[in-house]
Amino acid sequence: MNRRAILSLGDGKYFGRALIAVASAGLFDDADLWIFGWPSSSVEHLPGTIHFGSIVQVMREFGRSIRPSFFHPYFWRYGCLLWLMRQGYEQVLSLDSDCLMVDHVPEMWDAADHNGIAACRDISTDMPQDLVPPGDGPFRATLAAAIARSGPEIRDRLFRLIGLTDADGGHPYVNAGVLALNSHPTMTALLHDYLEYALRCGSFMRRLTWPDQDLLNALLAKRGIRADMLNPSEYNFFPDLGDDKRILHWAGEAHDGILHLWRPYRPLIDQALRRLDTTLDAVVEQFPVE
Repeated sequence: MNRRAILSLGDGKYFGRALIAVASAGLFDDADLWIFGWPSSSVEHLPGTIHFGSIVQVMREFGRSIRPSFFHPYFWRYGCLLWLMRQGYEQVLSLDSDCLMVDHVPEMWDAADHNGIAACRDISTDMPQDLVPPGDGPFRATLAAAIARSGPEIRDRLFRLIGLTDADGGHPYVNAGVLALNSHPTMTALLHDYLEYALRCGSFMRRLTWPDQDLLNALLAKRGIRADMLNPSEYNFFPDLGDDKRILHWAGEAHDGILHLWRPYRPLIDQALRRLDTTLDAVVEQFPVE
């Protein structure tokens, strides 16, 4: 069996969320569980089954100057993924801190093995529709349509920085909130590229709508790698929320798998946690979610 790790990033008010994300995964998967963040007193109270990784230590190993405010926090996720692979993990799953695993998702690991990386195609409803391919359902995002949310001049500049052409704009655009990878050399090279381009692009990245995700998708397009291997369901997983379309539900072929929750966070996680094992109760009490 491949050696697996599941990680989330958590710091400050997000520490409790990240802890719940990886703790829920531990109920359904035998992977090693990790939280990465900046050293704090919260680390002393982590359950023994969850490892803590210091982002400072991770980035120093890659020779990076540590400036926490320089990037969106999720930029550091890609260094943590690469660091875990260097520790011998063959499969790694990254979860945003607003995710919950509610069942086994073997399709996720299988998809990552097949293509090196697996994620769900993102929602296209808030993107320029002339850049979205025709079809049914909201999950039809393309790279050009996603970057265009930041403005056409920003999109053109990012394409120049990465070395993309207009033809690359039709590449599928995935959501990085649930991201499964294996340690194939193609993936380690992609993560190295990510760190290099993040530093090269510098403060320009702040002008992107979803900077860490936009950069990942641009590099996937540059390398011709399709990552949209997982199956997103439709909106409105929780029926009592009516028409409130602020939830993404990441699913396997025939069952609920991983929930990616949007705001309002607290009501959503309360509802989702009722579906999980009561062993999470102590986690919620010790690390309240804001």
